[in-house]
Amino acid sequence: CEVDLSGGDGGDDAGDDPSGDSDSGGDSDSPYDPANCDEAPSMITGIEGTACSPSCAASDLDCPAGPAGTNAACALISMGSMEPDGCALICDPNGASVCPAGATCKQIPMQMAGICTWP
Repeated sequence: CEVDLSGGDGGDDAGDDPSGDSDSGGDSDSPYDPANCDEAPSMITGIEGTACSPSCAASDLDCPAGPAGTNAACALISMGSMEPDGCALICDPNGASVCPAGATCKQIPMQMAGICTWP
């Protein structure tokens, strides 16, 4: 997968776990946690870790919300696709940790934003 930050915005900084506790591994109830995936977790080119990537369409705002401080966006492009087709939790890699439990914010290469991934 590649990241396209111009895709639709599915989140409005509202979420289930405002604590941003990222010390525990794989025990969050986030739909982005690989432990909760119905399919294989996504690996994102140039970023360490994995995440679930719920399906979306670039024109839709249908991505599940994340914790406060993250932005759920239809921003992942599958190999062979031309448009974003997967949701991701976008975060600030230079800010406080706001990713769901077990995840950390990894900087997107050559971008000012990051993405929440799990080890």
